[in-house]
Amino acid sequence: MTNMQRQYIKLYKSLSPQQLVQVENSGWRRFAADGSKQRVFYPKVYLSYAEQIARQWDAVQFERGFVVSFKICAEVLHRYEIQTVAYEEHLEYRVPIAELEFFNQQIMGKIELVSSFCSESASTWLPAVNAKAVATV
Repeated sequence: MTNMQRQYIKLYKSLSPQQLVQVENSGWRRFAADGSKQRVFYPKVYLSYAEQIARQWDAVQFERGFVVSFKICAEVLHRYEIQTVAYEEHLEYRVPIAELEFFNQQIMGKIELVSSFCSESASTWLPAVNAKAVATV
């Protein structure tokens, strides 16, 4: 099946500044595991949920939080469990970290930065032209 025939789904992921730099260093093509503690990679179905995590967790813990979007083949997602966390709109896939490299290979195109938040004002959206510059501010 060619890329023209495949159906792609847009997913979202909240990131810390360090995670954003890792994505940028990959040429905006892949996610990196967060060391030995991470067992599962959790891409979100809805932008609002990813933004909530970036704003309420990453920005508080790391002073900045970011949200990226990416497209992945719908066929691949059938391999992974989808779960709801507290609310219906809090849908996320459970990708075992051992499969993250395979998952990365299924991403269509580049990962895109869509939102950024800072701890001083959780509702502030900061346009980020250069992720490294924003991540280190």
